[in-house]
Parts: sequence; structure tokens; C-alpha cells
Amino acid sequence: MIRTHVEVLSRPPERTRPKVTVGNVRRLLAGEAKCEWAAWFLWRYDVPPEIDPPYLVEWKREHSALVAERTAYLEAQHYNVSMESENWLDAIGSLTGTRFIGKPDIAIIEPDLLTYEDCKTGDPCHADEVQLLLYTQIARLRGVRKRIACWLVYPDGRTQVDMRDRVPMRDRFVALIGRFSGGTISTTPHPFECGRCKVRAYCCDRVMEPDRTNWEPLFDERR
Repeated sequence: MIRTHVEVLSRPPERTRPKVTVGNVRRLLAGEAKCEWAAWFLWRYDVPPEIDPPYLVEWKREHSALVAERTAYLEAQHYNVSMESENWLDAIGSLTGTRFIGKPDIAIIEPDLLTYEDCKTGDPCHADEVQLLLYTQIARLRGVRKRIACWLVYPDGRTQVDMRDRVPMRDRFVALIGRFSGGTISTTPHPFECGRCKVRAYCCDRVMEPDRTNWEPLFDERR
């Protein structure tokens, strides 16, 4: 891997209140990402959104179709269902004043049970489970006291999330926000993470894969 040589942008305005979204920390808490600096930067600074790359446009199209299909099925079964923007979760942490934000794809509302479902079109990963567990944490901060269940919905079926992991994940989440507010966060550059990082343009340590398009072969592998 090599370091990029493009100019680093000046930092955007600092947030009046730090903010963290579930999507920005789920891979960190799942151990599938390493660079806390990127999430810290989004927590502290008001970064303008980027134009979606083609792969993300296609993912959003497939995701929306799966959410619509699942919602239609649940409504046909006479469940009380809300989806996406209707499920906006927003709470303020008492220790750091951080604003926590999440948006489950689907909420099924019953008298004694609240079920969150998130639709995923890619391969299953631990970060998907973490995402739903974080939704439950914000819901608790919002005062939800009824029992909560969580399911992941894939094109070929559903998987229930083990709610016993909620408390350990809550503790890891609180510890992460404590590090954001209490000390210097270091970068952990990696070609894959840097390539899709939302704040790479502000990072002087970002790296990228070498351009191999014009490499000459070191040997003739046909022999």
C-alpha cells in the first residue's frame, strides 16, 4: 500500500453537539473496522455528504426493494408496521451530551413487544447484528420499556439477533464514546477502509492500493 499525495481538505465546522449515527460505528464495535479516527471525526465535525458512488446507488435500490417486499408481507399478515423514516431514533447521552441517531428499516409494534428488523442484501456479518443492538440502546434512552426483539432480513430468509449481547455491546459503545470525548484518537490507515472512508479527504494519513494496471510480470507463470 502507498500513501496518497492529494491535498488534504481543511476541517469542516465543528458540531455544536457531537453526533454519532449507528452506521458510523457499527463496524468498529463489531471488530470489522479499526480506524476510530474516522468515526471520531464524524462525531465531532459536520462533514458535508458525498455524492453516492455507483455501487452504493445499486445497493440502495436493492435494499429499498427488499424493505418494500418485507413490509408488504407483514401488512398482509395484519401487523402494525412502520418503516424507515417513521422509525427515526434520536437520544442525547447524559455523560457526554452526544446525540445518538439510528433508523431501523422496519418496526413491528405490538402491545407488549417491539420488533426491529433490518434488511440486508449482502453477506451476513457481525456488524449487522451490532447495528440492531445499538438501535435497542437508543430506544432505551428514549424511554422504551417494552420487550424488544431484533431480526435480520436477507433475501433468502430471516435470522434472529441474540439479545443477550445487548449489554456487552452497550458497554463497548459507551467506552468508545468515552474515548472520543476524553482523548486523542489516532488514525489506523488501511487500504480497504481508506478507500470507502467518508472523511478520507480530511486525513493526511490515508493510504491506497498501488496502481497495478501497468505492472510488468516478474516471471512467466506459464512455464
